[in-house]
Amino acid sequence: MRGDRDCRGVRARDCRRAGARDDRATTLLLYPAAFMVIVVLSAIAVDLSTVPLARREVLRAASQAADDGAAMLDDEAVRRGDFTVIDLDRATAVVRAEMAAQRLPGDLVGPPTVEPGPRPTTISVTATIRVDHLFAAAIPGAPDSETITVEVIGEVIGQ
Repeated sequence: MRGDRDCRGVRARDCRRAGARDDRATTLLLYPAAFMVIVVLSAIAVDLSTVPLARREVLRAASQAADDGAAMLDDEAVRRGDFTVIDLDRATAVVRAEMAAQRLPGDLVGPPTVEPGPRPTTISVTATIRVDHLFAAAIPGAPDSETITVEVIGEVIGQ
């Protein structure tokens, strides 16, 4: 006897084929399951990669806006010959306009904040965006979006 089959009176080759047919049907069912696992893992990888890419884009945009905002010198100080005093109101207007004009990977969560930096010739810009995940809505319990906050420093260089 071969397994639970009675192979008496049957050629061995035919008995092996009968057993192989059952295995092929099982393998046929495994391929769609494996394909679904690969698709789900690929979707998770895409969603996980969107956050670092979005952080890099926001960091670049905020850095550029902070540098341009730091160039907004105080007119009175410039007339006195002091090229290191930043007009915070004008800097804030420039930073907010530039951040609004950027093509960011998500929506700004409120306007960027502009504050005096650690040195008198610097400003600190903080921007927050919300990035939507592409496939997370299909996964129960996964967040639909992620909030990214970056802080950069813009500085007046030279005279």
